[in-house]
Amino acid sequence: LDMIKYSKILHKEFNKITSALFFLSVFLMFYKGIQTPFTFDEAQTYLEYVLHKDFIKFAIANNHPFNTLLMIVFSYIGSSPFILRLPNLIFGLGYLSFSYILSKKTRNPIISYLIFGFSPYAFEFLTLARGYGLAYVLIFLGIAYYYYFDWNKYSIIVSSIFFILANISIFPTAVFTFSFFLISMFQELKNKNYINYFSSGIICGAVAYKVTAFMFLITETYASGISYLYGLKNYNLEYFIKTIFGFGPLFNPYNDLYGGITLIVLLFIVLNHFLFSKDLGVEKNILYIFLLTTAIIYIIPILLEVKLPEHRILIPFLPPLLFVVVASINGFFNRKKNRLRQLLQFLLPLILSFNFLMAYRFDDTFDWGINRVDPSEPAEYLIDQDTNKCFYPHTENPANEYYIEEAKKNNLIYCDDETGVVFNK
Repeated sequence: LDMIKYSKILHKEFNKITSALFFLSVFLMFYKGIQTPFTFDEAQTYLEYVLHKDFIKFAIANNHPFNTLLMIVFSYIGSSPFILRLPNLIFGLGYLSFSYILSKKTRNPIISYLIFGFSPYAFEFLTLARGYGLAYVLIFLGIAYYYYFDWNKYSIIVSSIFFILANISIFPTAVFTFSFFLISMFQELKNKNYINYFSSGIICGAVAYKVTAFMFLITETYASGISYLYGLKNYNLEYFIKTIFGFGPLFNPYNDLYGGITLIVLLFIVLNHFLFSKDLGVEKNILYIFLLTTAIIYIIPILLEVKLPEHRILIPFLPPLLFVVVASINGFFNRKKNRLRQLLQFLLPLILSFNFLMAYRFDDTFDWGINRVDPSEPAEYLIDQDTNKCFYPHTENPANEYYIEEAKKNNLIYCDDETGVVFNK
């Protein structure tokens, strides 16, 4: 009885710490969303789509339709970086909230929440007006609803809605939808949920087909030199081993070594759990979805001789791996304790916390740090001594143009490049 009482007290204290971590993560997310200057890609989306209220032009990879649509809606409120990022921040808040709820139900809520809520690279995209973070959250919600809420005949429909929205956030997520439907087929047919399964599958298949067509269109415009397509062009076997099939850097994009070590530690626990646990749950099906998805997202580009997905392209495919890791960790620690388990139970929170702190940048990003533009840029003009006209010394960057547009709108000082006249001085 004393041990049971002690265990309840300990779990209560763990939940208090988890609650503190939740509020900390929410604060850090919103703080970063406010402090980080508008990035190159965000500004390009704003200038080419949001300003013109157009989200159906798919010829370039920069348009993430669902994200663009949300930016357009929120642009009626304002056009500051915070307002334009607010849809992602709201989705991020939903993600952190559901992660918190799920984590509190586990044996190790602190470790569970550190994995869900403090995944460094995904966390960064919860704060930016891009489709990657939206797709990440939507796939997380789709998996959580289907596998971690009480299953009913409408579960497949609700999850399908999440996956469709993910598909129109980032087109490559169509691959995940295919894998999910293939693996979930056995459970759906076993439960004789034929109508809902096949009707959802047909609708999701139609959306997946359409976004795949758009992907080919974007690839063609890239091949013709019209637009830029992000991805890995040169690769070999060493790349797949070093980056653990590209997922190592997702755990710390700023330092591949820390990210790789963190993932290796987590995969060690996953392997141990799947080899020695006698009671595997839904994590088995989620692992199948993850492995099938990973195989497809690499095999198809290799066969088509196009760029491989890397870094931010892989973010939407991370949730199934995190679910498997969390389930494995809790299964691993549920078994009889030994010195290794006691050591890992102490070390894991330290490793995960240290790794996040090493990767967190409150006013910068991994992907667009090299193109970073300060909000004060409109006032950083030069004067040509011969003509006495102003000009900007920087190269073309959509973020520069965005901040100049904001300066015009808010009657702040800026240089008109065409006339060479300084306004609002």
